[in-house]
Amino acid sequence: STTCVTVSASTDSISITGGSAICEATVTLTASDNTTKTLTIKVFDEMVMDIGDGLLIKFTNKYTWRYNDDENNADNYIGAFWQPNLSEDTTHKYTNDGWYAVGSYFQGLPSSSDYNNLISTNHPMVLIKDSKNAGLLAAPTSYTQRWHNHGSGGMYDGAVWKPVCPTGFVALGDVTGVEDDTPDTKAMRCIDESYTVEGSIGSRVYDNYGGWDDTELSIYQIVSPSSVTKPVDEDRMVLPAGTFVGCTSYDVNTCDTDTVHVLLIPVPVVEKSENVYEPKLTDYQPFEGDPNRPKFFSRVRLPFTLIPSLYPEVDTSVGGSVTIDYLVNNSPFCYLQRQETYKSLNVADNRQNSETGTLSYSMTESFSQTDTDTFSQKVGLKITVGGEASLFGSGGEWKVELSTEFQWTQSTATTFGTSTTTSSSFTVPAGVYAQVIQVITQFQAVLVNGSAVGAPMAGGQNTVKYLQYPLAE
Repeated sequence: STTCVTVSASTDSISITGGSAICEATVTLTASDNTTKTLTIKVFDEMVMDIGDGLLIKFTNKYTWRYNDDENNADNYIGAFWQPNLSEDTTHKYTNDGWYAVGSYFQGLPSSSDYNNLISTNHPMVLIKDSKNAGLLAAPTSYTQRWHNHGSGGMYDGAVWKPVCPTGFVALGDVTGVEDDTPDTKAMRCIDESYTVEGSIGSRVYDNYGGWDDTELSIYQIVSPSSVTKPVDEDRMVLPAGTFVGCTSYDVNTCDTDTVHVLLIPVPVVEKSENVYEPKLTDYQPFEGDPNRPKFFSRVRLPFTLIPSLYPEVDTSVGGSVTIDYLVNNSPFCYLQRQETYKSLNVADNRQNSETGTLSYSMTESFSQTDTDTFSQKVGLKITVGGEASLFGSGGEWKVELSTEFQWTQSTATTFGTSTTTSSSFTVPAGVYAQVIQVITQFQAVLVNGSAVGAPMAGGQNTVKYLQYPLAE
């Protein structure tokens, strides 16, 4: 059998190294005084996520060209259709080591664009694998042609096909074909419906309005739903697979939605601080929090496409260096880390007085409601005023252990949501030194290599904390 982890110890450190297998192990550490500590170690492939029962997902941005509408003369767009290529080289391959596509990439650009700009490497798409051969994937039984460019007079022939899945399985999007040929059943896999929910039709990426095709065509992204109807475990959220649906009309309300589905994925907490940090006064000096060294509390593992600072809607790079290509091939699953920074609002030195005093503050530097709402809508993660974290990408509120219990003992803490101005005061006992600080909750995207990427994102929660030294008897 394969060793899950290897443990080695020296006089001042302990090293735990994962093996080559995906596994979980329990390690018990014993100190010289016989105090023990038990750790649960999970070993996983950083390029892959198990969404349940050995059903694995990863991303690709490698495609084989199938069609473009050159010389079709559509008014609004130029377009190209691509099929995920699972080969390690330039030859096209439908499957590789059990991995399959779940749909095709349909690309559109404004009609004023050059066809040379129709490149595919900036689009990530999910690949899927049934690693335990548990019957979680199935080949389509057939395809139904939605559209073909008959009558266009264009340079190439192309088509859009709807996969027809076996009972109990669903497709995550449509598939393109070469000319008028029915796609190979190896071109994609249908998914056990228990790992999916119905998605929504998102933005239009292409249409052939004004062109010479005999049949209307519009292409839309498949995105997260605003609500779901079936019961779902609270520790999961939805993941659009980067797929598309074709409609034989310019009216989105007439689209066939049989293939409009998204995945359900787990949101594992991979690291959590054991000791909740408490800002406090230890002498008659103000607490000074370093905004460049935020305090860590917990982190979850997410596909990078769900983290807005890593997958912008328009820009294809982050910070000028981390590209979509880099993320797909080096850090497709990143960490969203909850952290806190601290800012002093006011201090009061009441040591020389025999009467109580007042420590007032007014805070105007809060995060905006717009930023918080945008973060919540894109990530599906909401931090309530009370500090509870929940996932609601499906319309339900699925809880995740990202919240921090504020087990602060030194004095009073007041938590509130976004605001423009907050003003209040605290009573300061005689003979003490007091301070009011702002505790700002943030979320930071972190790559597999440990690098923080993008600016921290506001999480929707602020806390004002009153500090005092010495503590009241």
